[in-house]
Formats: sequence, structure tokens, C-alpha cells
Amino acid sequence: MSEKLSAKVFSFVGYLANFIVINLLCIACCIPVVTAGPSICAMYYCMLKVVRNQEMKPVKDFSHSFKDNLKQGCILQLIVLAVSIVTAFLLKYAISIFANGSFYQVIACIIFIIVFAILLDFTMLYPAQAQFANPLNITFKNAFLFAISNLPYVLIMLLLNILPILLFLGWTELFIVLIPFYLFMGFASACYVNCRFLKKIFKPYVPEESKTEEI
Repeated sequence: MSEKLSAKVFSFVGYLANFIVINLLCIACCIPVVTAGPSICAMYYCMLKVVRNQEMKPVKDFSHSFKDNLKQGCILQLIVLAVSIVTAFLLKYAISIFANGSFYQVIACIIFIIVFAILLDFTMLYPAQAQFANPLNITFKNAFLFAISNLPYVLIMLLLNILPILLFLGWTELFIVLIPFYLFMGFASACYVNCRFLKKIFKPYVPEESKTEEI
């Protein structure tokens, strides 16, 4: 009994260590900003291996996926940054005009829908890039189709992804308390939960290999 308990403890400690390494690697590789794309893709690549019970070597697998997605991931990140800036201005504008009457409320609602669709697409964008070898235009399209066809899962994933932002904006005290958690394993933990859903979402399209050809 003690041997089984010891094995479980060592296994759990190993999981924690892997999460910490992946989390720190992801944060470090996101610092140049433009490399955040391949860095997040690499984190998803590693965590997808974990949820599929495949052997995962944090540094080796992260580095492999980071290099594999470097060029396309950086371009993807630049597009995401540009769209995010425009989206932020649109959202700010929609909020500012919402109280100006029915006509402006319709315009604001249309903007809200567009912003929501963009957020859904972004939620599946990095996992799709990490999993499938496609041109960027196909990746954007597939990410949106994955999101729409698996909306309940993707909404939970979206909430997990934006939770730090929501805490920062609405509950600063808790956000400050959670900073050490996010620095060491928070992002990897959220990614792991997301990958539990992604395993089901990608299952019809993924054979034994870790990265498929175009879909």
C-alpha cells in the first residue's frame, strides 16, 4: 500500500514539475511578444500529449513545437495583436454608444457579436495551429468552425483564458494573490483543462500522430 502511495506521490510531483517547467518556458518565450504565438502553440502541444497519456518531455517537446511553429506562429501572433487592438477600440466604441438610443444599441449589439466571434476564433486558434499543419487562412477558418461546432466546451475554454484579465479588472485583490500561481503553473493548468476538451474536439480528426496534415 505504501509503495502504491509513494508511486502516486512521485507521479503527482512529476506532473507538477512538468506544469511548472512548461509554464515558465511559455512565459519566458512570450516576453518578446511576437513569439507569444509559437510559445502558446508549444504549450498546447505539450499539454495535448499529457491528456492523451503520451510521453512528454517538457523542454524537448516545447522546444520542438516552438521551432516547428516559429515562423507561422509569429505571423499569427502579429495578426492576433492587430485584430485585438482594433477589437478593443470597437468594444470601447460599442459601450460608449449603447445608451444613445435604439439605433445605436443595434449597432452596439452587432459589434458585440463580432467581438464575441473573434474571441471564439482566438480561443481555438492556437490549439488548431499546434495540432494541424495548415496554412494560416485555413487555420483561422478551422478554428472558427471548431469553436461554433463545440460551443459549450469553447465557452469554458474562453472563460479560463480571460480569467486573469477579468480578475485584474474586477477583483484586483484576488488577482494579486494569484500572481505567484499564474507565474509558476497557472497558464499551464488552464491549458491542461482546455486540452481535456480539445482531446474530445480533435478526436475525429487526429490519428495516432501528434500533428496531422491539412484538414
